[in-house]
Amino acid sequence: MMHFKVGEINKRFGKKEVLSNISFGMNKGEIIALMGESGCGKSTLLRIIAGFESADAGAIFLNNKEIQNMVPHKRKIGMFFQDYALFPHMTVFENIAYGIRSQSNFESKVKELVGMCELDGLENVYPHEISGGQKQRVALARALAPDPDILLLDEPFSNIDTILRENLRLELKRMLKGRDMSVIIVSHDIEDALVLADKAVILHEGIIIQEGDIRELYEKPSNDFVAQFVGDVNILEGLQTGNGLKIGEAILQCKIKDAESEKIRLAVRPENISLFPGIETSSNYKIKQIIFKRSYSVVELEQGGNKVLVHLSNSNDWSEGDYCQLAIEAYHILK
Repeated sequence: MMHFKVGEINKRFGKKEVLSNISFGMNKGEIIALMGESGCGKSTLLRIIAGFESADAGAIFLNNKEIQNMVPHKRKIGMFFQDYALFPHMTVFENIAYGIRSQSNFESKVKELVGMCELDGLENVYPHEISGGQKQRVALARALAPDPDILLLDEPFSNIDTILRENLRLELKRMLKGRDMSVIIVSHDIEDALVLADKAVILHEGIIIQEGDIRELYEKPSNDFVAQFVGDVNILEGLQTGNGLKIGEAILQCKIKDAESEKIRLAVRPENISLFPGIETSSNYKIKQIIFKRSYSVVELEQGGNKVLVHLSNSNDWSEGDYCQLAIEAYHILK
């Protein structure tokens, strides 16, 4: 039995349909990422789940009990807001304790959360006196304090610089997995899903276009949007031949299986293309640019106006201006 599920959620704002027949579920302790471009409806869906917005139709179940008509504070759902929403006139301790002061053991619970979120020594300071990363941990501790059945995270890293964001993702994963808590995280950054989530639900223009294991979405996207959303990709359109994929005058070496027609479209990740030396001819690709990206190099190639992106190790011997042939090592056929 699923711990949590939503069924056929619909929502309109005026004439604009924001969500259409949204359905998905999750098991206890699972972390799901709701992903999509800005304006696709993911934050609205999160607010409907939390009870801050009402759906026009559909149902929400938690522990096999309908909750869509419950007021927010009775749903046993914790909410982590994008801007943290800390009370500026309250100390760190008071912010964390805000929703549990009626409990007899609230002080011990706050102390436990302070330790877990590495906020020791900051109990009596105010939000304006601490860093962005510390504010994030205070907001998380406050959301965890009432022991919710599900925690909702709305763009938890949007206000944090890139370097700190990478560290905080790992911290957050450690804290969440240690509590065996079900979590829904809303984000437009695929890195959040890769680090934190067990699976992802991809929304586009108010509908779910694919859901599943992160690796499955990366390797077998259902369409161009998913392919491009979850990472760098080459969408290659050409004719299959006995030697591979023919694009213009070039042939990319590849053993193509299960294609339904001669003309095909492939989603090929940049790391799944190999380069081989070639001479200067119209059928070979020319390296236009090589960009150093710390752990790998991005190689941009062109042949007859057709561009291809390749990721290579930094130990490669290629130079800008070199000509080469390409071989596809893995691909996914797009419909």
